[in-house]
Amino acid sequence: FSLFKPRFSMPVSRIPWSAVATETIEPVTIQRELSRIRHQTTIRTMPRAILVLLTMIATWGHAAAAVAPERIHYTGKIGHIVQLQDGRLLTLYTLGRAGEDGSLNGPEQPAYVRYSGDQGRSWSKEKIAFSFAAGRGTMPTYRQSAGPYLLLDRNGILHLLSIRYYRGPKRGDPAVVAVSELFYNMSRDGGQTWNKPKRIDVGHHWFPQIQSMIQLSNGRLLTAGNYASDNYLSDTGEYEYRIIVIFSDDQGETWQLGPDDIRIPIGPFRGHPGAIEPVLAELRDGRVWMIFRSQYGVFYQTFSSDGGSNWEPTSPTTIKAANAPAGILRLADGRLMLSWNDWGNYPGGRVLRRGRQYLHVAISSDDGKTWSPSRLIAGPSTPDPENAQMRYPFLCRTSDGYVLLRYHRIERTIGMSRRDLLRIDPDWIAE
Repeated sequence: FSLFKPRFSMPVSRIPWSAVATETIEPVTIQRELSRIRHQTTIRTMPRAILVLLTMIATWGHAAAAVAPERIHYTGKIGHIVQLQDGRLLTLYTLGRAGEDGSLNGPEQPAYVRYSGDQGRSWSKEKIAFSFAAGRGTMPTYRQSAGPYLLLDRNGILHLLSIRYYRGPKRGDPAVVAVSELFYNMSRDGGQTWNKPKRIDVGHHWFPQIQSMIQLSNGRLLTAGNYASDNYLSDTGEYEYRIIVIFSDDQGETWQLGPDDIRIPIGPFRGHPGAIEPVLAELRDGRVWMIFRSQYGVFYQTFSSDGGSNWEPTSPTTIKAANAPAGILRLADGRLMLSWNDWGNYPGGRVLRRGRQYLHVAISSDDGKTWSPSRLIAGPSTPDPENAQMRYPFLCRTSDGYVLLRYHRIERTIGMSRRDLLRIDPDWIAE
């Protein structure tokens, strides 16, 4: 025992046993522990030190297996989902009116909420949270891929952004002016009561939806969306889309527009031309990262160093993406999770029509500079992928470290249109 010198600095009882039992132990770790035990163990503590070492060797290479994604077979309807401060989940949705009724007067339109106390596996009976005013226009219908967007801020306040549609665009007819309005309201009691929705002036007549809203480290609420510009493209029969940013520095009491019109060159694939459907993430260095749908087969991006007030020139990313939006989420451990239609990883390399047949996820540990290989989480259930779309993913953390991913599954061959809900272990993505 002369090799062991009595210079023990940390009791063996303080070793994190749960980590020893569940994490993969690399050879270099075992060598380091051998050295530590040799120099820090006394005769009195040696038996337990040897036990620690034997436990590490026994668990070497036997990490706890990550869990494969699970589809949740919920009943009823769901919309956007947030985790409340008590760990429960809340979802909110509207049913809207038939699209052709948007120009006509109509009754109040309810917003419904449901709660889950078991990580999204079951949901309470729906109840009316509040109603949008009677009159012209329709709130999002349930058959739409997106809908009202929820955010829970660090003070426990729920913020909601919703679009009211009065008239949609008509491809090929520049005389038809599409009209929509953005509304905001909030709840301070976990969705039990809500204040009256108020209109936010976005400065443009057609602002079709919200894909992302975040709270920055300084407390600012930040969102972005695309609008129809005045640049009509006769070869596509559509107006060019550009992005504008909207923010609030007083917990939603007032909202301001960013000064920049974020745009990109018109791409080769002409469906909804321009910069469209952005999502946001605050990076560790304080910058805000915006990535958005383009017609170039990749996402485009831009960065802001002042909390979203001003933005750098746009540039293409290296992330191969169909002409469809992404969902992005900051995990509790600091990693970023991305979900999108990664056409570069489609089975057999086949890309059909809009390229939305398959949905993927990936993880980044360096704020989006690099990503794990994307993993397939959804695809067509029939042999006819051309008429299938897995689109518009939205992500939500749960209290047990998993992520709920809601997306819109469309399979026209079998008449299917539903909102699927997946429960995903982030460690499975990074395997």
